[in-house]
Amino acid sequence: AVGRLKLMANILYVGPDAVGSTSRQRRNVLESLGHQVRNVSTSPPEGASSLVRRAYDITQFLHRQGRTKRVPGLVPDFQAQVLKAVRQDPYDILWVDKGILIARETLEEAKRIRPDLLVVGLVLDAMTMPHNQTRVFTQALPAYDVMITNKSFEVPFYEFRGVKRTYFMDNCYHMGTHRPMTLTAEEQRRFGADLSFVGEHEWQREISIYRLGEAGLNGLVIGAWQGCRQHENFRYSFERVWGDDYAKAICGSKIQLGFLRHINQDTQTTRSVEIPACGVFMLAERSDEHEALFAEGKEAAYFDSDEELVDKARYYLAHEDERAAIARAGHERCVRDGYSYRARLTRIMAQIDADFGRSFTSS
Repeated sequence: AVGRLKLMANILYVGPDAVGSTSRQRRNVLESLGHQVRNVSTSPPEGASSLVRRAYDITQFLHRQGRTKRVPGLVPDFQAQVLKAVRQDPYDILWVDKGILIARETLEEAKRIRPDLLVVGLVLDAMTMPHNQTRVFTQALPAYDVMITNKSFEVPFYEFRGVKRTYFMDNCYHMGTHRPMTLTAEEQRRFGADLSFVGEHEWQREISIYRLGEAGLNGLVIGAWQGCRQHENFRYSFERVWGDDYAKAICGSKIQLGFLRHINQDTQTTRSVEIPACGVFMLAERSDEHEALFAEGKEAAYFDSDEELVDKARYYLAHEDERAAIARAGHERCVRDGYSYRARLTRIMAQIDADFGRSFTSS
């Protein structure tokens, strides 16, 4: 059994720090577990101008081509920030969250400065897909001691590219964010719906939602869906919601749709766990990993086709008691089986202990 964490790991956490980002959630969880964590942010600061945000986009484009260049004066020198921090303090772990901007030379120099330093990476995107990766990221993989991925099919990729240990971690929810919430009347007007989907556009999702509308069902779509074919039975809100607003957007609907992201070949997404964690009924695309996370017909419902999606949406909207019981069971599964970041990162740290002979956990 994994024991209680104690104050041992001194972590330099490098990654995006935008409001509502899962990277910030993971960093906060590591802090709550008692670790000492210093952050180097690789995302634009809050309230950044469009010029600064554009400069970050250009920097990422350059890294995609394998060039560790940036827009001086607008984008910090992340490589220098990391090395300066490592020289100043005796870190145990250099934790790189989606390290598309951190070069191999930086990681290797950090290890030369601190020979006992462990370099741990974590990515929630499908990094074998060209639209997600950068050459700087793939070239740096041999410098990682650990890579944590939520894409089970990518474990062999990291092992082949030279990462010492690759851990598959199912998706997680953040206990302080993804939880059942009671909405005010105004919030219910904003987020209330029979069917709802919160997330980015994909053409497969566009067709499925249109089919629901054609079947006479009503709902709400939240996200960057400008320019798609819209059905009059659905409201389309082009906003982006974070934190409590994201949880409220989930809690406002009777049924939350759990579409997979096909461009990433996903078999589960962060939404797969966040919806049940909010105590809301999830109707999701069927996959082996979905069925392993939540029992079909007991803790969630699944579909293989638009026809099945329409049939099940109609059925569960008409059977409120059954829908509520499944939603409760899904939430209980999240808690009972430890699907939170807190539980999963506790297990990850214990695995690092076992694999590298460190003492970041104790019983």
